[in-house]
Amino acid sequence: MDIWEILGISPVKDKRLIKKAYAARSREIHPEEQPEEFMRLYEAYRMALRYVESAAHHKDSHDSFRWSGEEDRERESSGGERFDQGELAACFEELREERGKKVTFFLESWKMVKEECVNPEVRMWWKYYLRSKEFQEIQWHPGFVEFLSEDMERQLSDDYVIRQYFWDAYGFGDDGEENYMYQGSLQKLRMALYPAYERRMNTWRLQDRALREMQLIEREDKSRRVIFWIVCLLVLLFALYGFWKV
Repeated sequence: MDIWEILGISPVKDKRLIKKAYAARSREIHPEEQPEEFMRLYEAYRMALRYVESAAHHKDSHDSFRWSGEEDRERESSGGERFDQGELAACFEELREERGKKVTFFLESWKMVKEECVNPEVRMWWKYYLRSKEFQEIQWHPGFVEFLSEDMERQLSDDYVIRQYFWDAYGFGDDGEENYMYQGSLQKLRMALYPAYERRMNTWRLQDRALREMQLIEREDKSRRVIFWIVCLLVLLFALYGFWKV
């Protein structure tokens, strides 16, 4: 099975289609229940992105990423170069090394988050980091999710802002049917982040209520001003009418 079959799409050179396919397949394969299949899906996703990135520099087609013997025979019959499985293994190893570096970087930053989370600049850094490619490439790894689910409360028990950023990064929702989809460490992580989400929603509700009350006060004030000027106009008209009769 090749990477495109794992992703469930035909070979493409559009990153958006690859990411869309990965998102759809990741909802079908639960990382806790099917960790090996999820890892194969993730590696296929990363290799597909690498293929797109390298396509601009190389004229090799997607056949260079084929794993099936049938495709190899087609290459040999057409005089093409047979795909080297060792090259594929090296590619996987390189991906693991890259991901390991990204995890190490996260852990080094994570160690300091408890002491620095009150700093607005640190909070802003986490906001943009959690949206970055570096974090997105490691965020769904089962072991990484399990680590966050167990360490979130300890590190950010008193901070709601950064936890809100994590909530957004994982795309958690408030719909009951959607919540049912989360299980294991992912559900545990969601529960650790939910107080921050609830706090934000309460803040929005208070702001919305304050805005509506302010608008109501403005409308009432405007109505009073209109009534005042109508009364003034009537008084003036009566005064002019009395003056005219005299």
